[in-house]
Formats: sequence, structure tokens, C-alpha cells
Amino acid sequence: MNWRTWITLCLFGLACLSLYYLAGQWKDFRALEGKLSTVKALNAQEEKENGELKEEIRLLRDDLAYIEEVARKDLGMVRKDDRVYRFVPPESK
Repeated sequence: MNWRTWITLCLFGLACLSLYYLAGQWKDFRALEGKLSTVKALNAQEEKENGELKEEIRLLRDDLAYIEEVARKDLGMVRKDDRVYRFVPPESK
């Protein structure tokens, strides 16, 4: 065999190895794309939640009616002039 045949075989072998290596890289690339889309979806969800929390913080700082609503609902706040009715369940015999 002459030197041109050896060079051609070597180049063919290098091409095969590079294709094999790139095929593995392609699989990794697709897997990383899937993970990236999942992370982007989670990030969008977290950004939405952060926006809602920022709005609630703004309301708690500035809106007295909202503060009163939260205090009445979560903490059981009553005013001096409010009538409080307490219903006691009947005793079972």
C-alpha cells in the first residue's frame, strides 16, 4: 500500500471517531436542553410567586383596609364597637 492509502485510512478513522464523539455530545446536548426547559418553567413559576409576594408586601405597608382584613381573618381582631357572637356546639349525650 502506498502512502496515499494510509493517509486516506487514517483520515477516515479520524472522521469515524469524531462522528462517534459528536453523537455522544448530541445526546448530552438534548438532555441538557430538556433540563433547561424544566428549570425555565420553575423559574417562571418562582417569578410569578415573587410578584404576588411583592404585591402583598406593598399592600401590607400601604393599605390600611388590607391590613385590617388580614388581621380580622388571620388573627381574629375585633374592634371595640363590634359585636362578637360565639356559637357553642351542643353537647352530645
